[in-house]
Amino acid sequence: MFSSKPYLRFTFLLVASFVLLWVAFYNGFPIVYSDTSTYLSSGFEFETPADRHITYGLFIYLTSIGGTTLWLTALVQCLIIVYVIYLLFKYFTQLKDPALYSLLAVILLSVFSSLPWIGGMLLADIFTPVTIFSLLILVFGKDIQKLDKVLLYVLFFLSNAMHMSHLLINLLLIISILFFSYLKHFKKTFELVSKKQMLVLLFITLSGIAI
Repeated sequence: MFSSKPYLRFTFLLVASFVLLWVAFYNGFPIVYSDTSTYLSSGFEFETPADRHITYGLFIYLTSIGGTTLWLTALVQCLIIVYVIYLLFKYFTQLKDPALYSLLAVILLSVFSSLPWIGGMLLADIFTPVTIFSLLILVFGKDIQKLDKVLLYVLFFLSNAMHMSHLLINLLLIISILFFSYLKHFKKTFELVSKKQMLVLLFITLSGIAI
């Protein structure tokens, strides 16, 4: 195993994050969109916009160290995405070196998908796959290590609050999982579903209303 030690795993994930930033590096600055200015003003002026949560604006403010450099925000975003990809390999495959395969997967995605554009963009939409996959890993992942579970709950809480649409997406996912878990035909597929955990995830999802 190439990444058997924690510092090696982190190195692989960090390298993968920089790979994911190649579009932003080519651009010479993190990618911006028309909505970026609204997020920046909300985060730095501490005012909640009428049409979106303040969470992503505050995320930019904190991860850029008060506006010191927006590159740090883009890097943290990519690191989160890479970590989620790593967890997918770790808990849903039998591969012995998930960090290495995560790096290889990121390289392929960086060439053949739009992920590097979204990953390096200052936009809350990057947290849509994070909220979906963190929920699915928590529900269907087997024998999740304590640290990974804590970080997944943190990511789910934060990503749920990043965009107004995430509340509805997560609500529909939770209802769908609970519905299918009660159907006889799908009982084996959904045998790992914990009703208590689903209630916790539902509570976290609904907490997004207050943010």
